Amino acid sequence: MLGGSPSVALEPDRPPFQIDVAARRADLEAAGFVEVHGELIRSTAWLDAAQIRTLYATMAIVLRRPASERARVLEELDRLVVDRFGGRVERRFLTGAYLGRNP
Repeated sequence: MLGGSPSVALEPDRPPFQIDVAARRADLEAAGFVEVHGELIRSTAWLDAAQIRTLYATMAIVLRRPASERARVLEELDRLVVDRFGGRVERRFLTGAYLGRNP
């Protein structure tokens, strides 16, 4: 329904932008940061239909769509959570966190 991440289509042999630790570290080092560290943080949350709708309404994969299509996608997500998952879904997250020192 949402399609794949745009970065996967542009660079199929690379991880998605946010979690490409080697590339993000290189970017920060090229910008002058030193002692750069990257970490991938895994987490899980249980979300109801309203929370899923709110979360996905902030994502570029939804925001890039025309307004009428955005509304349709969000309504379909809401319906799926209620009808197919009993009103709650487990949403796994993978977050890239990066830290560097500005000399």
